[in-house]
Amino acid sequence: MTNLFSKLFKYKPDKNITSSENFITESFIYLLEFSLVNKTTFLKSFCDMLGHQISIQDYNNIFIDTQLSTTHLQDHFS
Repeated sequence: MTNLFSKLFKYKPDKNITSSENFITESFIYLLEFSLVNKTTFLKSFCDMLGHQISIQDYNNIFIDTQLSTTHLQDHFS
């Protein structure tokens, strides 16, 4: 599992850009991945909240990706 601080370092503040969105996204993804790897109920609870019922046994079949293009999303929801 990737170190959270290493991932967030690349979004350090710059005078021309704000990194808040990336910082929040990476932090949330870290929590989801941590739950996936350590089989905690955080990921299950999040999916339940979205209306997707999963069990912790399903974690072996879950992959988290933050760089998915919208064309892939059409295939996912078909």
